[in-house]
Amino acid sequence: MKFKKKLGIVSLANFILFGTILPNNLNEKNKDYIYPLRLEKRLQQEIKIKDEPQVYFVGIRADNEKRYVANFSLAYQILLEKRIFNNSYILTEDGEENYYHPVDDVASREAFSILMTHLSKKIRKEDKFIFYFNNHGLSESLNLSTDGEPKIKLSRFDLKKDKGINELELEIYFSNINAKERILIFDCCYSGGFAKRFGKEYNIAISSTKSPEEAGYSSLVNSFSGEFFRAFKKNSRADKNNDGLVSILEAFNFAKENHSFSKNGEQHPQLIYDKNKIDPSKIGLD
Repeated sequence: MKFKKKLGIVSLANFILFGTILPNNLNEKNKDYIYPLRLEKRLQQEIKIKDEPQVYFVGIRADNEKRYVANFSLAYQILLEKRIFNNSYILTEDGEENYYHPVDDVASREAFSILMTHLSKKIRKEDKFIFYFNNHGLSESLNLSTDGEPKIKLSRFDLKKDKGINELELEIYFSNINAKERILIFDCCYSGGFAKRFGKEYNIAISSTKSPEEAGYSSLVNSFSGEFFRAFKKNSRADKNNDGLVSILEAFNFAKENHSFSKNGEQHPQLIYDKNKIDPSKIGLD
């Protein structure tokens, strides 16, 4: 991911930190692997959900660089302001709880698998599911025949301390989430493959780039997803039709207009959905 200018850590409100975790059964553990006991303990202790519709947020930040920490801190600030933070789960590179947002556990395949399996049983049709990945992304080739041809290109997000997860693997998990509104946000290099694959059914799939592109920052928080979440802050001027709701479409357009790499055409964010099933102009985060 390109980064032209480093700035000091952004000054954000001191948030109350509390523990959470995520595990997942996709093998290939490295020598530093630690089973996600914190996440498992949190999931076991969760109380029965309320009758009214809930919003669930799953975030993966598998790198401790300040730019990623700043983006997740901003995203969590928005969750706090909208009072939709109770069902938030965040996995990070080291699982440490010394950031401006809560951390549940280390970002590993096993943690992600345990969490998504848990949520597949918990999330109901009337609920909303938000997924956010901001880190390094890769493009990998998959052979479809024994002679090596043909090959297909897949987007994959990096977990740094574990093997990453590609779009085909991720599709298995998302297909088991029953929510009728699913907002999937990918801000990483080569993220267009995720948007293309998931922009169907009741998904609103957002990527910061087309499939073959890298993602860029021009300052610490001037990333596409940083500007996307900034759109939901009060007085952001993202609510173009003045109806009191900053919609996903308005936030996407706001990010394109304010993220320097997108504005000058160096990268091309994607918003893909089935217009017969879901309308991003009428849906917000909460």
